[in-house]
Order: sequence, then C-alpha cells, then structure tokens
Amino acid sequence: GRLECPPSARLIKAAWPKVGEFSEAAEVLFPKLQDIIGAIRNLRNEYKADPNRRVTVSISAPGDAARTIEDNREIIELLAICALSQVKPNLAPPANAARANAAGCEIFVEGLLDESADRERNAKRRDELVKSIGAMKGRLANPSYVAKAPSHLVKQTQDQLAELEAELAKQG
Repeated sequence: GRLECPPSARLIKAAWPKVGEFSEAAEVLFPKLQDIIGAIRNLRNEYKADPNRRVTVSISAPGDAARTIEDNREIIELLAICALSQVKPNLAPPANAARANAAGCEIFVEGLLDESADRERNAKRRDELVKSIGAMKGRLANPSYVAKAPSHLVKQTQDQLAELEAELAKQG
C-alpha cells in the first residue's frame, strides 16, 4: 500500500500568478519604485545625511501609488535606508522636511533641513535680490541709459527686474 498523507494546512492553495500581472508589475510598477527610491537617495546626498542613519520619509501619493508603495514598503526602506512613516493622498508636508517629486508622488524626508542654515541661505539670497533690484532700478531710472541703450536691452532689464521682484515677494 501507498502511504497517504493527509492534506497539509501549510500547502499553498492560491492560483498561479498570471503572466499579465507580472509583466505589468515589471513595466509599470518597478520603474516607479526606482524613481521613488532614487529621489529619496538624492535628497539624502544633497543634504549630506549620514549614510548609515535611517531617515523618516512620508509620501503624498494618489490611491493606486499609495497601495503600490505600501505593498513594497520593505524594498523601499531597505534600498533607501529609510523608515516610511505616512503614505497617503494629499499629505500635508511635515515640518523641516526636504521634498522631491517622483512617480507622481511628493516625497518628504524629515529632519534633513537644518533650519538655521536654511534661514541663513534665504537671508543671503534676499540681500542679493535687494542689491540686484537696486542696481536695475538705478539703471532704468537713468534717462541716458533708457535713451541710448538698445530697446531689447532695456526690455531685458525690465523683465529681469520683474522676475527678481517676484522672487523677493515670494520670500516674504
């Protein structure tokens, strides 16, 4: 007699995956995951994060993307050396977070922005803007410049002035 084994509860009863699902994952999902991991790594490098330190990441992602990210949480955390804290649509940016966009998602890496360094950088830029705006206004206020300079140069100066003033206004 043949030995009959009772059916094991541990045997997998799920159907074999269909080819379509896998090829769709390979073509659509993996490149998006690569983009997200790449964006987190780029932010880490840009802000000189300690390569051994896990950073906390939140991702504002539309429904389908959020599900894909959740399904592949371990891969992302492993390859980007991070801990995913929140993944959901319309996520408000956490305080002091560096941000990037990838695969239709907004990515926030927390604790990378050094507030004082950021304030210093903004203050320096504000000073540069004020100085440049002053110089351009001076040039445009000079009747001989406006009269003698080629009209396209005058127009260029006016356009640059408008751009710089808009940037200064945005800085608050």
